[in-house]
Amino acid sequence: LSLRDAQEVALRGAADGRVYGPAAFKDMTGEDQKERRITCLACQYEVPSREELAEHYSCDWHAVNAVRKSASVAPLSLRYFEHRRDSLLAAEQHEIDGKTAAASFDDAMRTKR
Repeated sequence: LSLRDAQEVALRGAADGRVYGPAAFKDMTGEDQKERRITCLACQYEVPSREELAEHYSCDWHAVNAVRKSASVAPLSLRYFEHRRDSLLAAEQHEIDGKTAAASFDDAMRTKR
């Protein structure tokens, strides 16, 4: 049976006073409810549990993709997001190091005068 058919059987059974537990569900559909994964709709990322989904919601990757989803833009893959983040952090660090070097040069020039 398909998942939808199994749900209909369970609903009809509930109306008759019968209750179907997880074992009956697995027998009807061939899958176990516990093995089903949860998908973050903003990132298209699957996680096995609600706890991991809650953890995922707190990461920067999800925050970026949530904004992109609200703007109707496709989500970034984790690999691309990490690549862009690392590139931006490296550029920012290079800029900071450059300013520090320039400041040190200016200080050195002032002390020589």
